[in-house]
Amino acid sequence: MTRNRRWPGAVATAGLLAMLLTGCATADQGDSTTPYEAQDTLVVLFDRIQTEVGGDWENQDDPSPMSCDVRGGGDGVQFTATRISAYPRTMEDAKAANAAVTALLTDEGYEIRESVLVNDIYELTMTNNKGSNIHLGANDVAIGLDGGSDCRPGDINEIFDELRSQEK
Repeated sequence: MTRNRRWPGAVATAGLLAMLLTGCATADQGDSTTPYEAQDTLVVLFDRIQTEVGGDWENQDDPSPMSCDVRGGGDGVQFTATRISAYPRTMEDAKAANAAVTALLTDEGYEIRESVLVNDIYELTMTNNKGSNIHLGANDVAIGLDGGSDCRPGDINEIFDELRSQEK
């Protein structure tokens, strides 16, 4: 049987596309969390997932902000994170990772949008009511994890200006 060793990147890309198309439209305007605080929360959550699942992980988080639409109207900002773990695993490991991530994210207020086994890949997509989507793809070759932070009110141009000023 030939295995597709490029699937982690494809899974991460597909998950990010799904997040961009479905997850950027909501946020709780009564919450005063900043886009940067939402980014930090996402990174800590991904770190917790890595610890729970175990293994070696490659951090491919993108520090670039993305625009999103805040629930009720207005401009928002969110950040993305991507992690890949490609050490040897079994399908039982993949199933256990799917269950562990489901439990952890459910405890954090996420709901399952999709949880299926397709072509020997466990696919899990979970969302929260603040515009965050997290996607897990897992099989016996690798585990891919990607997602976006909560969509928080903010001006993406101001954040880009802040990031540029930090580079100087």
